Amino acid sequence: MTASARTLAAAVSLLVVLCLLAQHAAPRVNLPGHVDPARWVLQDFRDSVYYPVVAFLDGRNPYDQAAQARTYPVGQVFPPYLPLTLIAHLPFGLVSHALADVLYVTAVLALTAVLAALALGGAGVPVTAAATLGLTAALLLSRPGYMNLLLGQVTAQVAIGAYVALRWARKSPIIAGLGLAFATLKPTYGVPLAVLMLLGRGDVTAVAAGAALSAALCLGTLVPLAHAAGGVAPFVASLGGSTAAFSAEGTSNAWSSFARLDVVALAARVLGRVPDVWMQLLLAVVVTAAGVIGLRRLRGDERAPTVQLGVGLICLTLLIGSYHQAYDALLLAQPAVALGAGRWGGGAVASPALRWTVFAFLAVPAVNYLATGTLVSGLSIGSPAWLAVTAANPVALLAAWAVHLGLACRTARR
Repeated sequence: MTASARTLAAAVSLLVVLCLLAQHAAPRVNLPGHVDPARWVLQDFRDSVYYPVVAFLDGRNPYDQAAQARTYPVGQVFPPYLPLTLIAHLPFGLVSHALADVLYVTAVLALTAVLAALALGGAGVPVTAAATLGLTAALLLSRPGYMNLLLGQVTAQVAIGAYVALRWARKSPIIAGLGLAFATLKPTYGVPLAVLMLLGRGDVTAVAAGAALSAALCLGTLVPLAHAAGGVAPFVASLGGSTAAFSAEGTSNAWSSFARLDVVALAARVLGRVPDVWMQLLLAVVVTAAGVIGLRRLRGDERAPTVQLGVGLICLTLLIGSYHQAYDALLLAQPAVALGAGRWGGGAVASPALRWTVFAFLAVPAVNYLATGTLVSGLSIGSPAWLAVTAANPVALLAAWAVHLGLACRTARR
């Protein structure tokens, strides 16, 4: 097949996927000014991006959940994102809600294509039009890509930031710092990523640049936010209230959530309840510390398969070590490409059997359309079927992480 034919086939595939998504989404798009749980498409954009930015522009504090619910037609609490999200998404708050919906969908589609190109290039695969269009279609058809686009999540831009940080940390620390700063928009991305880069890979300059830029952008919002809250102390209290309210929501709660990927959610399946705070912190520390150890064992080995092993270890440590939902598995695009292309391993390319086994683990959250609100709502929380469906994603990613960690340690001994 010629290059032109491959590009045409990929373009047609992407168009078919977009048509299917549009047909599914059209009757479920939220109506501006109304909150209807049945119209869930772009609800996260409405509640986590659009109206928080509008509140900020109106001189209000979007972290004040009670005031936000009284003032704007929102259905969920504003997640505990860093305030820099209000700057990053500021343009959307300058237009009507209906127009902002259209602009954001367009932006997410473009960002998904950028993420696909970065995943290909980062894995050492030629970034052709056919490959980029084909991977974009695959990402949008996957459960994470589907959720990110239709819910109006911010995963694509945060994952792009993480890829930029990892890829350019040594070549251009300032560019990498910009990517890391953007990844901190979601602290559950940015904080563990910074720890792994600093302690595991030794990317001191990039992490310092990212931390400084993130802090500067956040500080730029603190004066108006603190003024709106009535002072620094009330604003800090609103942040705590936002975090508590978000954690209590059914889709966020470690026990009742059907789409969480992390080890805390898996521990909740074992215990039959939300783990105690100390256990949640211990699990996060253990997973992150193990990831750091694995990365330190890989230091100095710049062979392509080893580099990709390290990237995969970082992505998996980040996803299972802290709070993450199924849409966050978009971060696994580059590790999946590296596995599929045979550019992954330790010191030398791993055996096909091992590569495809790990690829299958990574594919579980991509194809697990059983873990949806519609299907899970028909199951009793805690029933065997419910446990099997909701534990599949974290079990698969934990297994993939264990292989990465074990191979990192084995590679270092050779």
